[in-house]
Amino acid sequence: MQRLLIAVHSGAEQETAAWASGRYDLTCRAFPQETSAALRIPPGDARRALAANYRKLYPQAAPTQLARLFGWTKDEAAAALASTPQEKSKPKAARA
Repeated sequence: MQRLLIAVHSGAEQETAAWASGRYDLTCRAFPQETSAALRIPPGDARRALAANYRKLYPQAAPTQLARLFGWTKDEAAAALASTPQEKSKPKAARA
């Protein structure tokens, strides 16, 4: 559920003398203002912004990677990546 961003870790709770229990909450309850703001973003714009940020980290990312990560269709992922600039890999400096 965390991978799908449905639930977030919100701390730990010591219920007994044993190990503390992890406490989780729904993302929409943990971040109500952000959830409300996100609902106003058109899905295509959100996909383009996510794809641009992902491409900064992984310049050679394939549409299938984004589709699997974010639960998009392959066509949605391809369209989002196509709208982002692809950085050219920098040549490595030669060792002396």
